[in-house]
Amino acid sequence: MVTLFGRRWFESSLNDSNTKVLLHLDGTHGSTVITDSSGNGHNGTCVNGASLTTAQQKFGTASLILDGVNDYVSIADHADFAFGSGDFTIDKWIRPKTIPTPGNTYYLMGQTSGVSSASIYMILSLTNILGTVYVDFFVQNGPATSICLYRTPAPISANTWHHVAVVRNGTTGFVALDGNMSGSSELVAFGSNAMPDFTNILTIGALWYAAGLSSVPFDGCIDEVRIKLGAAWKGSFVPPARAYK
Repeated sequence: MVTLFGRRWFESSLNDSNTKVLLHLDGTHGSTVITDSSGNGHNGTCVNGASLTTAQQKFGTASLILDGVNDYVSIADHADFAFGSGDFTIDKWIRPKTIPTPGNTYYLMGQTSGVSSASIYMILSLTNILGTVYVDFFVQNGPATSICLYRTPAPISANTWHHVAVVRNGTTGFVALDGNMSGSSELVAFGSNAMPDFTNILTIGALWYAAGLSSVPFDGCIDEVRIKLGAAWKGSFVPPARAYK
């Protein structure tokens, strides 16, 4: 660990056995090949026109581009995504082309069980509430059972790369934008709650139920997606300056 300007940076750039998904999203322009570099074989499938673009990238040669209409990437469900009560980290870089308008949500990642929106889900999203944009991480285990809800204000700019992370650390957690968790709110704490074992596909850039897509998919580019067991950060941090290795 190093400390820069009073902020803690946990060096977490290694692709170790705790890394369950690692998508560099590199490749040729227009490619629909989404390769998992974690070694676990969780390759993605581009849906409805999602593809790589070499016009924008945070690291490497390309990034994933989504049109905000119905594009997304799907990954088959797997036991690697069943976190239970254990610590985990989800992080990625995003470059929104547009910002959600009041009352709307852009889904960055999600997984569900069942058919309808009243069922079981995990959502990482950008949400505009009365003109203020937030990064939300919300997990529900049935209509009346909230597992957690973490929220942080997101002073986010269109056509600019931003780092988004969600971390569970024991009974608590946080979401961070560009490494800053100072405004993160714990509206529903993890406590001893276990994450549901979801059964539908894991989606990047949208939220999918067996009945179809829900709400507004993400409009813009996504790069360097990682799902990792363990809490990669314990507080505000300096976002990664390079691709994970």
